Amino acid sequence: MGGRFAVLTLLAALGFAQTAQAEDFSLTHSHSRQEDARADGSVTFPDTGGAEFSVSVTDRSEDGWCAQVWVSSNVAIPAHDDFRACGVTVQKTYALSLPGGARCNVGFVDIQIGRIDPSNGNAIELGPLRRIANPCPPLPTPTPAPPPPPPTRIDARVDHNWTAFRRWTRNEQLAVSDIPEGAAVELRCRGKGCPPKRRTVAVQGGKADAHRVLRGRHLRVGDVLELRITRADMIGKVARFTIRRSKSPLFRRLCLPIGAKTPTHC
Repeated sequence: MGGRFAVLTLLAALGFAQTAQAEDFSLTHSHSRQEDARADGSVTFPDTGGAEFSVSVTDRSEDGWCAQVWVSSNVAIPAHDDFRACGVTVQKTYALSLPGGARCNVGFVDIQIGRIDPSNGNAIELGPLRRIANPCPPLPTPTPAPPPPPPTRIDARVDHNWTAFRRWTRNEQLAVSDIPEGAAVELRCRGKGCPPKRRTVAVQGGKADAHRVLRGRHLRVGDVLELRITRADMIGKVARFTIRRSKSPLFRRLCLPIGAKTPTHC
């Protein structure tokens, strides 16, 4: 190829994301130990997808051959895939855009320098090829939201007093204090001496008197009484009393997780 020199320069378009980075290249083709074609440029892969470049082509010898650069990629090039200049020290500049539409859709761009003889059936002499791969940095990982704080437990105080007999037990005191605002108090009982249904105990000023529900009741041996202090966003407190023969009831403190129906160990 008589001294035809091609320069392919790939430049980022001004409107692309600032995070896009250009990579430079330089390619030469020699004939009879003399450089007769050259390609210098850069390729840019915007974060929005596609690729941007421009090309300059120079020919240094008037021998009928033209300097040429071929461009290919993993995506189809919509317009043309070669850039040419013919003449003695002739330089031309071209631009080419590869379509975007999706981040990192262009995986690489191949650039090859060479020469072509239009007067001889477009005979081709190919020179070096350079592949520029898209670094395609990963998307930033969003910082996860901190986990919500664990729910707090209701720590209301339960005061109780009983009079126990051989066959039954009578409640003398069952009071709740330090009840958090918005909490409810409920009395449940299973057994022959229990009140007929669950009872909601009124809360006033952070206090509740559950003894009113049990006044005069003879709780039988084996009856199980539960006093539940609950609030929707807190771990509830359950005071469970199991009636025993001739002894004060067996007392257990349990917890009621948020949304649960059955008390568990704390």
